[in-house]
Amino acid sequence: MNFQSNLRMDKAAFLAWIEAKEERNELAGGRVVMMPRPTRSHALIKSNLALTVLRSRLDRLQWESLIAFGLDAGPDTFRYPDVVVDRAGGNNKNYAATAPVLLAEVLSRERRDRSR
Repeated sequence: MNFQSNLRMDKAAFLAWIEAKEERNELAGGRVVMMPRPTRSHALIKSNLALTVLRSRLDRLQWESLIAFGLDAGPDTFRYPDVVVDRAGGNNKNYAATAPVLLAEVLSRERRDRSR
């Protein structure tokens, strides 16, 4: 289950704030959302998707398949999709995809059951 707190901030403040945090958080509409820790099965699915399915089919000179990498999703939203396919050759110091062409979010039974 995702927990949406009353903590609100702009994107610049959020990016500075998460550097000191251990837990997983996203920014949705200017509000901090705490994300659940993934289970092993969830991690295996996203790894298989990114490393086996996508990497084996993508031109590595043109595309990179990244796991849980940042996505600038608007003026007050910053997400971490499970898998992002981004144009290759981005700055290694970036915190977000620069030219994403595919985003994947793995839905798992564990996450669905916790939200009920």
